[in-house]
Amino acid sequence: MVPGFSDDVFDDIDELMDQIEEEIEDILSNIKKGNFVPRNPLVIGFTLGLDDEGSPVIRTFGDTSLEKSEREPLYEQRVTEDSLSVIVELPGVNKEDIKLDAGEDTLALAATGEGRVYKADIALKEEVDPETAKATYRNGILEVRFRLKGKTNKGYRPINIE
Repeated sequence: MVPGFSDDVFDDIDELMDQIEEEIEDILSNIKKGNFVPRNPLVIGFTLGLDDEGSPVIRTFGDTSLEKSEREPLYEQRVTEDSLSVIVELPGVNKEDIKLDAGEDTLALAATGEGRVYKADIALKEEVDPETAKATYRNGILEVRFRLKGKTNKGYRPINIE
């Protein structure tokens, strides 16, 4: 047994891998029959980590559903003493084609570019002050920084990207 992980997390990983294997088999079968033409290269993956309480967290990203034309981007969150940063991979997207909205506990993202559509509603690890949001986008990497929540500012607001 791996420290920090229960047997259940390994069962969850096995189940996820079985689902991915079934999807790949379906895709290959449909390609052989001529019934499937991928719209773009398919990207399906998962990340495995621990939450703040030490419980395992499995999150999928990419073309998580072949029926939808949207991809969920790969992202991570970093919390410091007074701030939270969300780093998102958005290859093939122009800054002007990214839309961000933030609330105290959620970051909503939508972006398009080079035949790709990304969409995510990211539950933030900590409550933030959405009025302090600053975003930068360079080389396909978006970083959105917030100060952790004080006692003011409720609701959503759009975020400009520098």
